[in-house]
Amino acid sequence: EPAATGITQHMPVRAIASAWPETQAVFDKHNLPWQDCPVPFWAPLSQTAAAQGFGPTARRRLLEELNEAIGKDK
Repeated sequence: EPAATGITQHMPVRAIASAWPETQAVFDKHNLPWQDCPVPFWAPLSQTAAAQGFGPTARRRLLEELNEAIGKDK
């Protein structure tokens, strides 16, 4: 079951996309891979975003947008 507190940067990207399909559009918008290939299921959001050049501020905005997509305001 998805976390009651919303998405955190340490959650695996594939787990986020699987638990909340509405986040897939957010990942696509930011060109972040969310499918098993090339992103393994276990890859955390922080690692995936950092690998795409997202700094701390961009990762915070991404988290806000992902949580907004699932109806969780952080």
